[in-house]
Amino acid sequence: MNNQKTKEIIWKKRARRTRAVLHGTAQRPRVSVHKTNAYVYVQCIDDDSQKTLVSASTAQADMRTAQGKEKIQAVIDRVTLQLKEKGITSAIFDRGAYRFHGVVRSIADGLRSKGIRI
Repeated sequence: MNNQKTKEIIWKKRARRTRAVLHGTAQRPRVSVHKTNAYVYVQCIDDDSQKTLVSASTAQADMRTAQGKEKIQAVIDRVTLQLKEKGITSAIFDRGAYRFHGVVRSIADGLRSKGIRI
């Protein structure tokens, strides 16, 4: 088994282990964060009905003009606005296989500062 395959297996195990204890509902959805080198994606998921309630990403056309932390703040603003429109004030934070620091932590802190209880 090559090194890349081993890293991929470890990554998937870590994500599965993290998500094993998390379960989102319609009133308290799971806020999932995914990031690439270029973009950050945030989804609020109702695991009971297997539906995405809210989503936002820095890949969307209107967010491509922002730079650095402004992009993350724009995603946080969009997600909190959509959650509050749906009447959701509480969520479960799903970091996936990522460590809780940097972009992932700033998203969680931003959601908390906007009034979403995590």
